[in-house]
Amino acid sequence: MENLVGPLKETLARVERPAQDSDAERVRSHAALAEQVHIARQSSEQLRIETQALVTALRGGGPRPLGRDAAAPGGGAGRDELPLRLR
Repeated sequence: MENLVGPLKETLARVERPAQDSDAERVRSHAALAEQVHIARQSSEQLRIETQALVTALRGGGPRPLGRDAAAPGGGAGRDELPLRLR
């Protein structure tokens, strides 16, 4: 009986090893892809937050510099010289 089952066991072992390797590679690839999706989501959320802040600032709702008439050309000091205040 072992003479009949032995060759089948050998064949199964030769096929099983590449299948296990392939499955392990699939798991690694899936994990890497999941990490990339996570990073993309974080980047997208950060971009959304920054875009909203920019929109708010451009609409005049953001911080404004203190000092001489900063809205007039040449009226304010450099942006690094003055603190910002909230409206």
